Amino acid sequence: KSDGLDKPSQNCGNQMAPASSQGFRISFGYHLVEDRLMVLFDDQSGKIKSLALTRRLTGRIVNALAQVLKKSSNEARNAPSEMQDDIILLEHQDALQDRQSSVSSQASGERLVKSKQVLGGGPVHLVHAVQIISKTEGFVFVFLGPQHPLATMNLSRKDLHRLLEAISLYAHKVDWDIPADVSWLNPDLSKIIVN
Repeated sequence: KSDGLDKPSQNCGNQMAPASSQGFRISFGYHLVEDRLMVLFDDQSGKIKSLALTRRLTGRIVNALAQVLKKSSNEARNAPSEMQDDIILLEHQDALQDRQSSVSSQASGERLVKSKQVLGGGPVHLVHAVQIISKTEGFVFVFLGPQHPLATMNLSRKDLHRLLEAISLYAHKVDWDIPADVSWLNPDLSKIIVN
């Protein structure tokens, strides 16, 4: 009997595990029946919060993260307008490359969250909005419920790139057509073709 939830480890295994000093891990899953992207937020105290994102909110999050990254980049801001997207794309690829090298060393210690933990481990909270706060040392990303914050993450700039990539990749894997407002995030437009 299917519970309608695809396990993160079966679909695409997207996990974001920033440095342990930041004190959290997030994993992604998909609830087929509800058509929700599931964010499993582990604050490493043993409590896992199950957060559900709608397709509409996911699209807004992806585009908001892309805009925040572009607007907060000193290098892009100081570059000519026709080069700004290229600078952000290079920064994005650099953040993902750093993640690839750190994932291989952390992979054995990561704990995959099973689907039964999502359904039986407590309530699933529907995320109503997110808040992204820019600070001099990084960003604060908050998942908001209807009345109070559900989960808060302190992220570096590279972590914000990784979060953007994880959410947009998982949305793509579950066939959500999320239009990107920025060309550097659109995989078809970011390929370089040489004739």
